Amino acid sequence: MSKSQSGVYEVVQAAEQLKAVPRLGWIISARIRNPESVADHSYAVAVTSMVIADYYGLDSCRMMKMALLHDLCESITGDMQPGDTTESRKHQIERKALAAILSKLPAKVRNSYLEIFDEFNDSKTFEAELVHQIDKLEMAAQAVVYKKQGYSSLEQFFDTAESKVTSTKLRPIMRRLRLK
Repeated sequence: MSKSQSGVYEVVQAAEQLKAVPRLGWIISARIRNPESVADHSYAVAVTSMVIADYYGLDSCRMMKMALLHDLCESITGDMQPGDTTESRKHQIERKALAAILSKLPAKVRNSYLEIFDEFNDSKTFEAELVHQIDKLEMAAQAVVYKKQGYSSLEQFFDTAESKVTSTKLRPIMRRLRLK
């Protein structure tokens, strides 16, 4: 296997591992017995990013890459929770983990992915900010699923999403989720 093929293998393995990484906030704060995985969440964020980008004429490929890369590092770090560390330290830890996952890819590909990851984490563009908000919107959509399953203690998830989803492109969807 060549070095670049080995790099592809490493990324695929990291993506596969995300299927086994639970979203801890659901366990800790809402006592969900079998919560969604990080892979479940990332997939929903990617699909939502694609649809929103295409609907509004934005760069859907870039937004989907952000959505797919934003939590890939959690195959190494696990699902870090607010308060585990500072935001800047969290970004450093996550970037280092992502760089390790991508390390065997050709430099051009690796650097492109790291640039997109940095763009997302630093909210450098409108698309990056929108993917951040879609990330929270997806959390509210998942809370609706858990609410329908009979779970309570979900208001904090709705409240957080509502406070973060500020785009006029996403607010109508957020309002509709809140009513479910």
